[in-house]
Amino acid sequence: IPLYAQGVLHTTALVAGFALAALTLGWPLAASMAGRIYLRIGFRRTALIGAVVITIGAGLLDLLSSHSSVWQVAGTCFVVGLGLGLVASPTLISAQSAVEWDRRGVVTGTNVFARSMGSALGIAAFGAIANASLSQQVGGHVSSTASAIPAGALQLALHGVFLAAGVVA
Repeated sequence: IPLYAQGVLHTTALVAGFALAALTLGWPLAASMAGRIYLRIGFRRTALIGAVVITIGAGLLDLLSSHSSVWQVAGTCFVVGLGLGLVASPTLISAQSAVEWDRRGVVTGTNVFARSMGSALGIAAFGAIANASLSQQVGGHVSSTASAIPAGALQLALHGVFLAAGVVA
C-alpha cells in the first residue's frame, strides 16, 4: 500500500503511511467487537464473516487506479483491517479453547509463529509477482526506488499483487 500510494498516486511517505494506518485502526476496532459477536454466533461464523470482509477489501484493492484518492486507499485498508480483526481474535481464542490450560501457551505460540511465517512467505510471493511484472515491463532492470519506476508499470505490477491478495483471501 505505501508503495502504491507513493509510486502510483505520488503522495509523500507520510501520507502513504497514514493510508496504511487505516488498517491498524480497523483491526483493533473489529477485534474488540469480535468478542461480543463470537459469543452470540460462535467462533467459526465470526471468522467466516471476517474472511468475507477481507475478500471484499481485496476486491476493493483491485478497483484502485491511478485516479483513486488516498482516501479510497485508506478506506480499503480500513475494510481489510476490519476483516482481519474479525478473523484473528476468534481463531486464536477458538484454538486456545480447544486445548487444556497447560497447552494454551503452545497453541498461542504456534498461532503467532504461523502468522509470522505466513507474512514472510506472503511478502516473498507478492514481491516476486511485482518484480516479475516490473522486470517484464521495463526490460529486466528494476530500480529499487519507487520514484525511478514508471508509474504505469508500477501500477500494473501492484495490480497483480492485489489480484493475488484477492485469490489468497
